[in-house]
Amino acid sequence: MLGQKKKVTNEQWEALFRNIGNIVSKAEIDNAVDTCVDELKAASKGKRVGFAWSGGKDSIALYFLCKEAGIINGVWGKTQLEYPAFERWCYANKPDGVRVYDMGLNLVWLSKHQGLLFPANGPTDDKWMPITYWKAQQQFYDNERLDMLVLGRRLKDGNFCGKNKFHVSKSKVSYNPMAFWSHEYVLALIHYYHLPLPPIYQWPEGWVYGTHEWARRNLKHHTVNEVWDAIYQIDKSIVYNAAGYIPSARNFLITK
Repeated sequence: MLGQKKKVTNEQWEALFRNIGNIVSKAEIDNAVDTCVDELKAASKGKRVGFAWSGGKDSIALYFLCKEAGIINGVWGKTQLEYPAFERWCYANKPDGVRVYDMGLNLVWLSKHQGLLFPANGPTDDKWMPITYWKAQQQFYDNERLDMLVLGRRLKDGNFCGKNKFHVSKSKVSYNPMAFWSHEYVLALIHYYHLPLPPIYQWPEGWVYGTHEWARRNLKHHTVNEVWDAIYQIDKSIVYNAAGYIPSARNFLITK
């Protein structure tokens, strides 16, 4: 069984997904799904409820559970700094009930906040969430006058999941039905129910990075040029477009 996400290599993720049918049985994941859906129905009974969707593996599994529980309205918080192939996939595959909230972060914004480009540490990386996913979730929560927002957070990912899967803050109530799920359960659900995955998981270190804006790609253990090169290998257009606004992108292209 894989441990905390931050300690799992991309190779270990790939091996796990290839062999997940030999690790978790269909009966086992069906039992976990049934239990989770029953709990979700109980937690949401009589409430206005929505869910958060990101296009990543956990939100894909989460939507499956929400749909089984009769919860079909959700939010996808995006920026204009997404990988183009990932963004196209999301528009083509997002659930019908998911509303798109564009936070408006673009290259002009990034040029004025270059201290957030390629975070080298946790405190810098943590500054992204309040201005992207969390902001979109709060706006959706308020606009839809929700009583509860369902999230795909799990302890194995190192996420805070509240008490008994609930977290009550000053601004919203959230519920984390998959809080105690292993990585294996998430991948087993995707495997047995043939749920499509976005292209990020086929890219270098895709399982490690998961969903993220390209500008949020981690600088830890890498030089700025190495990060630009990783992005260049995925989609050259990102770097060429960024070069008009970001000096380090221009400097990188000189080396190509």
